[in-house]
Amino acid sequence: MERTANKFLPVLLFFSICLGFESLPALKWAKSLKEINISPLCLAEAPSGHIIAADSSKIIIMDAGSGKEMRTISGFSRINSIEPLAGGGFVISDLNKITVLDSSMEVQWSKPVMGEPNFILKSVNQTSDSGFIALAEIKNAVVMIIKCDRNGDTLWTRTKGDTTQMAVYKGAGVVEVDGVYIAGGEYCPGICKGLPGWITAYSPQGKEIWSKTRPGFGIYKLYPIQNSVLITGSTENGSSSFIDQQVSDDHLKKISWFPATDIFVVQIGNDGQVLFDTSYSFRTVNFGKSIQKAGDVLIVAGYAGVYEFMEGEREQVVFATDQRGRVLWKKEYRVITNSSAIAKLLSAGALVVATADSIYLYGNPAISGGHKNKWISPEMKIVQMGMNGRIAYTINHSSTVIINLLDLHGRKIRTLENRFMKAGVHCLSIDNCTPGSYLLEMCTGRSRTLSEKIIIGQSD
Repeated sequence: MERTANKFLPVLLFFSICLGFESLPALKWAKSLKEINISPLCLAEAPSGHIIAADSSKIIIMDAGSGKEMRTISGFSRINSIEPLAGGGFVISDLNKITVLDSSMEVQWSKPVMGEPNFILKSVNQTSDSGFIALAEIKNAVVMIIKCDRNGDTLWTRTKGDTTQMAVYKGAGVVEVDGVYIAGGEYCPGICKGLPGWITAYSPQGKEIWSKTRPGFGIYKLYPIQNSVLITGSTENGSSSFIDQQVSDDHLKKISWFPATDIFVVQIGNDGQVLFDTSYSFRTVNFGKSIQKAGDVLIVAGYAGVYEFMEGEREQVVFATDQRGRVLWKKEYRVITNSSAIAKLLSAGALVVATADSIYLYGNPAISGGHKNKWISPEMKIVQMGMNGRIAYTINHSSTVIINLLDLHGRKIRTLENRFMKAGVHCLSIDNCTPGSYLLEMCTGRSRTLSEKIIIGQSD
């Protein structure tokens, strides 16, 4: 069953790219988790195009072409998230510390955020001012949003919940959407026959801009796109969308103790407007755990089955939905637990899926090391404008942009651009360059792409 509440308002991008996820790419390889001794909590992509899988205490780098384990990095306390940095490297939420790795996956620095007991960082992302925005849980009851500078020092904090009250808040994460910080999660208002989702937006100075709740069972993942955020989680079967006030006690009292739930997928603008809202029900209990955008297609991973104590089939699921809420394809993985699948779209267009027992790669990854192995990013594109060194490039979210000039072997010649840019189309002139053929590499905090060959040598 599928329901579409509002029509999707698509982001119109100049030079937009379609990655062809209207169908699931062919399976390239599958690797048992027992072979690599990891149960991934999060997935990422190395600068080389290889796969990064992290559990609570270690990171494994896997060859994207074969699934072979290449390197293990241990010594972490409790990894909850790993996110890319502009220009290469990663930032990790590790128990109560922000840990920064360089592009070689070496620790650059690690700093505790707060001295609170029972303080657990759930999410940390780099911000457009080169600082960080983080979300933590304190004593399993309070959510704290923390803004830090580039060195990890705290600038301000905001809290959701109070340890002296009945309500219990949980956090899924916090992201930046064009200068607005958006955080979300779930809360138990004391009548625990439901865990409504909450989402709140803050200004760069920490002022609350808007806040919404949703009947159901929480927000589990936020994914920023241009001027808005994509959200997935679990909602009551047949429930309404986000509202501008707390879910009422009367509503919570009407919920059955073990209700049927749907996966919801919502797009909310950074002004708080709900742009797209749909839900999906494959079995009795459904929840979404990860979400990404690939061109005009959304890739969602989660769980579909029954409650833990009930008899019935359990599946981890990955599916694609279009802008009208239609399921384009769905892949199921039979499991015996109530855990969820997670998925990661690589910049080359391949899809990585981690389930309870295996990691799968669909499609053909492109590993760096030459112009034949180029990245194609769903987030951005480079286009040559004539042969006099002018190019146009597009990004669909505001970010620090680094553009490097490379030779045809992929070796860096020099950096052409390294600054914060607004979402949209931009032009750049390549000056003082010997006539010939080159490649252009563009990196943002979320993606990397490599141009087709460009030729510089004559004026228009």
